[in-house]
Amino acid sequence: MSESPREKARRRAKQLKRLVEDLDAVRAMRLFNVTDTLRLIRVLGLEDEVWQKVSEALTNISTILIKHPRFPRIKKVDSFSTYLFVFSFIASLVSLVLLLLNIELFLAYIVLLISLVILNISYLTKLYVSVSVHRVYLENSKEIEKYSELFKKAVENGLAKLRGELRKAGIDPTGIEFKLYYNDYSPLVEVKSRGRIHVLKFR
Repeated sequence: MSESPREKARRRAKQLKRLVEDLDAVRAMRLFNVTDTLRLIRVLGLEDEVWQKVSEALTNISTILIKHPRFPRIKKVDSFSTYLFVFSFIASLVSLVLLLLNIELFLAYIVLLISLVILNISYLTKLYVSVSVHRVYLENSKEIEKYSELFKKAVENGLAKLRGELRKAGIDPTGIEFKLYYNDYSPLVEVKSRGRIHVLKFR
């Protein structure tokens, strides 16, 4: 069954809101995995000059980590963490089966304990990866900051498109809340702030 015009507008509005929030997070250096952001730009069919420049900027940002000397080590640790998590999950299933069948209870508890220890190690290695990735981007912050005005312009462009889609969907734009890191977007007015997060609505 094909979408009705309202359903299509509602879907596009949801995607545009996500895109606006993603670009704001990239601008604030809080989001570094831009794969979904690039996908949203393609899905929404945003192809004018501004969005072409945004896509190029996001692609450049995505290569910062890959080009860094520590990337091979970070990648290895990330893969190791994934293997640990899978092993921990399998071990916990084995211990659960042993407990349910009331077989080798002592062994079941030992396996369960081992799985919990490995799970914690997995979380610690993931934390190491997250901190390492963040550090790489902080070291290259100027490379991201130079796109700040472009991302701001793209967010405001996206907000204009979002307002139009909301009206097509029969939704009052002024009822939509945004939680963003920046509060300098002209179509929005700040309602309140929570630390670094600004809660904004359409004017």
